[in-house]
Amino acid sequence: MQWLATLGLLLGLAQHGWAQVPTVVVHDYPGPGNMLLKVAIDKKLCEKQGIKCEARVLPLATQAMQAMMGGLIQVALVPGDTVIHAAFNGADVKVIGVGLADPVVFLLGGNHVEWPNQARGYPAVIQDLKGRKVGIPVRGAITEAHLLAMLREAGLSQSDISLIPVGGPTTGYPALINKQIDAMVSFEPSSAFCKAMTTCRMLVDPRKGQGPSFIQKQIGAVLVFAVRADYAAASARSVSALSAAMREAEGFIQNPINREEVLRIARDNFKPDFTPEVAARIVDTVMTDTIPAYKFTLNRKALQNTADFMTSSGLLPKAFDTDALLLK
Repeated sequence: MQWLATLGLLLGLAQHGWAQVPTVVVHDYPGPGNMLLKVAIDKKLCEKQGIKCEARVLPLATQAMQAMMGGLIQVALVPGDTVIHAAFNGADVKVIGVGLADPVVFLLGGNHVEWPNQARGYPAVIQDLKGRKVGIPVRGAITEAHLLAMLREAGLSQSDISLIPVGGPTTGYPALINKQIDAMVSFEPSSAFCKAMTTCRMLVDPRKGQGPSFIQKQIGAVLVFAVRADYAAASARSVSALSAAMREAEGFIQNPINREEVLRIARDNFKPDFTPEVAARIVDTVMTDTIPAYKFTLNRKALQNTADFMTSSGLLPKAFDTDALLLK
């Protein structure tokens, strides 16, 4: 009986200990998505910090924000402008870091179109959009504002093109190669599809320093980790532990010695619907172009620059101080 009592006590203590390990549900995207999170889970970096990280895949940033505000997830990985817009409209949210520091969008052109100014680079190549059908993910988002600002810098206006919402890469890329649109503002793996199949071409790639200065000024706050303010206050230890895990994941990704392991994790989580050879080429291309951007430390000035651009482009009716989004 004494042995049974001791065993019951040990089991109770173990169960109590397990119950004390908090689970943090973090937003992920299909494909390469939230690579800091994927690496942290694969390498058990969250457990090292005393938490359990669980990925919840949601394809749209708006879905992630709604899920976070509703308590279905604790952390959303969304564009900086999405968090700013939510906070401007009264959501009490905080930014704890970034999941992707560098620009994520670029301008692609179809091979069925002549691009005479491509060799001249930006902004000359934007003039080749005149009279063309240009796809964008959605209407009214910052990607549209970026495109319109680029048009202005090239001496054009919205009336010079036809804007067509085409969604993400899985719908936008087919629209481009089937000549339903002539060019599109998109994000990965769109350019990887273009390179792997030689079906389209890069016209402006802000990740390589191309394009307007206002995009470069947003580097360091492109995709941010956002949490509800009440969660950050009530679960400060979990937020701190998650941040530590993400920083360690950043260090792992950025260390060249781990490149093949990072590619392995990417391939395990991203399986494009192509032949194995083409799929592997797509994943490797995406990661080669994106690895430098997987960083966690927030550039506070870049976050403010994003808000200032939103104000100047009419996405916000007045200025917004992004210091309100920072944890004190």
